[in-house]
Amino acid sequence: MFQIAVCDDIPEIVSQIRAALEGSPLGAQLRIDDYGSGTALAARLRAGERYDLLILDIELDEVDGVSIGHLLRDELRDSAAQILYISGQQQYAMSLFDTRPLNFLIKPLDEAK
Repeated sequence: MFQIAVCDDIPEIVSQIRAALEGSPLGAQLRIDDYGSGTALAARLRAGERYDLLILDIELDEVDGVSIGHLLRDELRDSAAQILYISGQQQYAMSLFDTRPLNFLIKPLDEAK
């Protein structure tokens, strides 16, 4: 089972990502957990929840996607989990390298990517 966390404060984006993942050839092998806030995801990670892939919006509540990336890499020392950042703002791309993301996608999302 491949475990994925999707964190975005826009429910339609979460639904779009979930539908794309579930419709993929690996859909049956995925466990997808949805989060509407970085605060909720950070709490779960600190409680011991682990994911293979985190799809993170950058602009969230008090705990943004970049902070989640730093939590994962620096505090929890998780270098195995992959991070995919999403944002409507392209200027964030260069500031993400410290968290070693898998990729950065611009909203609106292109399902093919």
